[in-house]
Amino acid sequence: MRFFPIICLLCIGASVGALEGIYTGLGTEINASSPRGPAVLGGLALGFDLHRHWTAGLRAGYSPNMYVSSALEPVAFGRYYLLPGSGGPFAQAEVGCIIIFAFDDDFIVFSGGFAVGWRFNLAGNVYVEPALRLGYPYLFGVGLSAGLRFKMRNEK
Repeated sequence: MRFFPIICLLCIGASVGALEGIYTGLGTEINASSPRGPAVLGGLALGFDLHRHWTAGLRAGYSPNMYVSSALEPVAFGRYYLLPGSGGPFAQAEVGCIIIFAFDDDFIVFSGGFAVGWRFNLAGNVYVEPALRLGYPYLFGVGLSAGLRFKMRNEK
């Protein structure tokens, strides 16, 4: 059991060596995380294409709600593309937290959910992604993001 951390480090090193691409993007979403009507979220994403089908990344979103509170949502995600080459339909699992800044106090709430969407790779290294999220505590969200993808290897 004491060799487990060493094995993990070796696996991480092998994964970084197999990195196929990096992408970054900006997005917006309308979700149900506000106590009064829909909330509008703006966010940033950074992802790593680990394989022709798999991606891992980090995303952070901010949702101002002028009536009651605002929220910051940092999450980590894992994504699977149904078609090879980091494009087309995808399924995504995400876990993180939502930091709620209320008038009287601040709260940290666990966040977890699933998303489905479609990545459209446009000319050059530009992409656009519509997506639908379901989870806790935001219930659902409909979003659109766009960004740049930097390939580390040629795709077949």
